[in-house]
Amino acid sequence: MRVDAFADEGTAQRRKALRMLLAKPLLTAGADDDALRLIRQHASELREWLAAETGWRLVVDAESARLFKTAP
Repeated sequence: MRVDAFADEGTAQRRKALRMLLAKPLLTAGADDDALRLIRQHASELREWLAAETGWRLVVDAESARLFKTAP
């Protein structure tokens, strides 16, 4: 049961990070520190999901996170 709780928490955090990116596709250090920290924590999973499901690209570095949306 404890493992499921961790899995559920991770899923909830990834969803929250994705919502933050969708609401604001460019997040920067200083202005968006909490969001940037969460996105960095889940960057690899978010990159994979976004590439597979939407074709969008996520770039995360020390100072920013940027979601590049492409038209269909």
